[in-house]
Amino acid sequence: MNLRIVKSEAEFLQLQEAWDALDPAPMQSFAWNFAWWQSFSRYNALRIYCYEDQGTVVGIAPFYFDRRLGQRALKFLGSGITCSDYAQLIVADEHRQDFLSEIAEDVRQSRFIRMVELDGVLADPSQNPDLKIVDQLGTPFWRYDRDVDSSWILELPDSWDQFLKQSASNLRRKVRKAARRIDGGEVQIRSTRDDLPVESAFATLVRLHLERTDAKGLQSAFCDPEYVRFLHAAAADLIPQGKAEILTAEYQGKPIAVHFNLQGPRGPQLYQSGASRDAMELEPGYLLFTHVIRRTIGEGIAEFDFLRGDEPYKKFWGARPVPLATVRCVSKSLFTTAGHKLALGARRLKNDLRSFQWRGLGVAR
Repeated sequence: MNLRIVKSEAEFLQLQEAWDALDPAPMQSFAWNFAWWQSFSRYNALRIYCYEDQGTVVGIAPFYFDRRLGQRALKFLGSGITCSDYAQLIVADEHRQDFLSEIAEDVRQSRFIRMVELDGVLADPSQNPDLKIVDQLGTPFWRYDRDVDSSWILELPDSWDQFLKQSASNLRRKVRKAARRIDGGEVQIRSTRDDLPVESAFATLVRLHLERTDAKGLQSAFCDPEYVRFLHAAAADLIPQGKAEILTAEYQGKPIAVHFNLQGPRGPQLYQSGASRDAMELEPGYLLFTHVIRRTIGEGIAEFDFLRGDEPYKKFWGARPVPLATVRCVSKSLFTTAGHKLALGARRLKNDLRSFQWRGLGVAR
């Protein structure tokens, strides 16, 4: 077995075939991570760990080295504004422990890595064996855990009738109304799986997401051009592979709602959405959820994942929370510890000021 570290974009590109062969989930895919790197690589350095068995890649740890503000942190590609949930090593269980040990040894021996940050990971150690890397790093590091918004998973029954029967009466009423609008032809559902062009669908996603967040007084990730560039590139690669889909609900020939779903390992994952403020009387959000959940049940798939964010509508649909966390390991060296505490203080002050300035407002992914 051999550990190889990829540090250049050219080497990153050469990994595509081996990466795709490991068949990761969309947010751990080559397309997602390479699109992220091309949009957010400023100030950063690649540090992708490849675990090889006689020249064949059997594991990938998609990390980068964040050098901003002197923090020198090793982080997952896809961290930050993109909210890449369930970040993890891409490796079979039979190789995972040895791979973790090799990475931990490299971090301990490095003169430059003073922090390891695992963002958006499953908080439960029984569900996330990658957290063992914290123990592997040993005593030279402090550990800090911070809860982030949970993801929300809706477990699906065997039939649509069962779903309606087990739903709360007010949800059942709204879902039946949405189904009548779809089945009666009042509203048309279109998808990039079929005849909906990707470029026009993506433009609709951006426009309706901004319209929805603006109406609610939220700040949108789509205001960041780097984020838009990232998601456009990821969608352009993942949709033809069948790993992503954009759906729209149209009323009188005009899109009134849009979802961007990823095809996760256990079912669809809602990553982004938008709705027209002029069509609220049609309850546009329920239209697409009704269509996708009914279709997912019909395909025999057991769950729908709303992903990260504690919005009340997820509980209303009957989803259960799955705790996520950011786990940070910080070197016990005096300079790094002091710098980390200073950075935490600055972040708290920034959040306090933002809370004061934007009281009552939120931030939408």
